Amino acid sequence: MAKFLPVGIALLITGYAAYLSAAEYYLADVPANGNGTFSSPFNNFSAAMNAAQPGDVVLVLPGVYEDQITSQRNGSAAQPITVKAYDPANRPLVTSAGQVLYLNHAYHIIDGFIIDGQFGNADVVRIRSGGDNAMVRNCEIKNGVKDGIDLSMADDVLIENCEIHHFLAGSISNQMDAHGIVAAGENNLTIRGCNIYYVSGDCFQTDPDRGYPLWDNVLIENCKLWTGPLPANAAGWNAGEIPGENGVDTKINEEAVGTAYRARITIRNVESYGFVPGYINNRAAFNIKEKVECQLIAVKVYDNEIAFRLRGPGSRGGAYVTIMNSIAFNNDKTFRNEDGVEILHVYNSTFDKGGSGEYFSNVSGGYNSAGFDLRNCLFMGTKPGDASHPSNLSANASFFMNAGAFNYHLDANSPAINAGEDIPEVTHDYDGYPRFAGAYDVGAFEYESSTPVAPQPGNEIREFYLHPNYPNPFNPSTAIVFDASRPGAVRLEIFDILGNRIRALVEEYLPAGQHRVEWDGRDAAGKTAASGIYFYRLEIGDFTQTRKMHLLR
Repeated sequence: MAKFLPVGIALLITGYAAYLSAAEYYLADVPANGNGTFSSPFNNFSAAMNAAQPGDVVLVLPGVYEDQITSQRNGSAAQPITVKAYDPANRPLVTSAGQVLYLNHAYHIIDGFIIDGQFGNADVVRIRSGGDNAMVRNCEIKNGVKDGIDLSMADDVLIENCEIHHFLAGSISNQMDAHGIVAAGENNLTIRGCNIYYVSGDCFQTDPDRGYPLWDNVLIENCKLWTGPLPANAAGWNAGEIPGENGVDTKINEEAVGTAYRARITIRNVESYGFVPGYINNRAAFNIKEKVECQLIAVKVYDNEIAFRLRGPGSRGGAYVTIMNSIAFNNDKTFRNEDGVEILHVYNSTFDKGGSGEYFSNVSGGYNSAGFDLRNCLFMGTKPGDASHPSNLSANASFFMNAGAFNYHLDANSPAINAGEDIPEVTHDYDGYPRFAGAYDVGAFEYESSTPVAPQPGNEIREFYLHPNYPNPFNPSTAIVFDASRPGAVRLEIFDILGNRIRALVEEYLPAGQHRVEWDGRDAAGKTAASGIYFYRLEIGDFTQTRKMHLLR
């Protein structure tokens, strides 16, 4: 009688067998080309990519490779073709004048490189039709006069923990686009944990030519999108000049108007700043326009000409926008609403216009009042007329832990505590803590998340508590705060995502009270830790608590 293994076990055995059959090839910066073994490595990417079959891994030793990486064949979901740094702490440099990486075959993983386009006249990374399920991870991509990563009709792509910078076209007086990441015709694109800056166009733009096929389902999360004065001359730009149009800019083909199609983009846990007046008119951290549905969740937006530029119906349709659990401060205009934005929902957010800033600039029809919903928001100073709903409050410094340092966690005596109303769409706060029905706080933070040593159900008091680190994501350092109601031996440690201990921050006996420790993003040997997710764990006696944080380089 035939016997059948459970599906999960069968897949595990199949995957293990595929792993055993996979080959490892080595590539080194050496004069002679070998056969790809460790003792006789390849010396060029063409030889390595021609040799690599589905499931194989190409390990690239440290060195400088004046070369290009080009895919040759498809991998598969179970057997991707992987090209990665042999030593992630000593990343290989791959450099060419213009294009450096080209993928038009499916299931490739590119991991751990410095990719330098030398300001050549081409997109530095291109992922084209056929390059579905590509993963570009832990890379620094830099120096071009066109786009950093240009995607066209490639689906299910992941760009993760990458630093993308210095994509500069034209000049300060001759605006030309060079984007950090641009994507056309893509579906299910994820950009996670990336630091994108110093680009003359947008940090991210969808569909610059508004072509077919239409794009859908873009996720940008745990990223930093910014600009500022250039530290040195580069590609026709001078030190001190500030490039950049927008942090995010959405576009779509006008033939989508009049159909049921509406492209979706989610922007979550993203920090965007530095798009100040000049270079172009109406610079914005988020320029959300045309027929898209956009959710902005737990974003932090500051020091911009415009935080949210939201644009309504035109020849290409208008945006539907929801903003929740977000913070915006020191922007000249927090909202610039144009052309009768049809849907604008803003919930549980904290706004501080600072100085001479303006909360609402409504032009050319502003927003459609029938689709406008603004509730549970805090406005430093006098709240604007647009925030007339009674759940929106005017705030002052006493509402917050330290508004002067832009820490908008609620003070223990804040009038915002339990002053909001239930909003079904808002289930958690900026830090990820739950909001409980009947006890919503107003603003981006629930009080329990900022000062959790407080009476709990049953009138118990928490003896120890590890606070969320701040800022998070962070670069170069972050503060970790913990509370101890009694003295004890304390251990506070940092671990990477694989569970390796990176550093012990505290290993000593401490008195009762609140304690604050800085992590400078370095390991126990003083070396700079790579971008990525880390965990910090507090141990005091039998008490243990662990939290997650995100280091962006």
